[in-house]
Amino acid sequence: MDEGEAIALLMAFWAVLAYAAFQRIFVVRPLRKQVRKLELENARMTVAPVQAVAPEQDEFHRINERLQVLERIAVEKENSLSKEIDGLRAAG
Repeated sequence: MDEGEAIALLMAFWAVLAYAAFQRIFVVRPLRKQVRKLELENARMTVAPVQAVAPEQDEFHRINERLQVLERIAVEKENSLSKEIDGLRAAG
């Protein structure tokens, strides 16, 4: 491996690391805060009719699932990362 390849490999490594940090800071943290907020609202709510609770529970479950997917994306290897992003784009 020559010097140019080593530099390219290091740059790719740092790019993946920066992307994971970006996801963690700007995507995962706000989603966690939103999940906590919904959990607190859910805990404070008294027994309500099913019609009033269902949309909030759907939103909570949707955000929680998205949080799990984003956490998994943030820690996967670079080649798996691009496949997962393409899969999410195709599903969305």
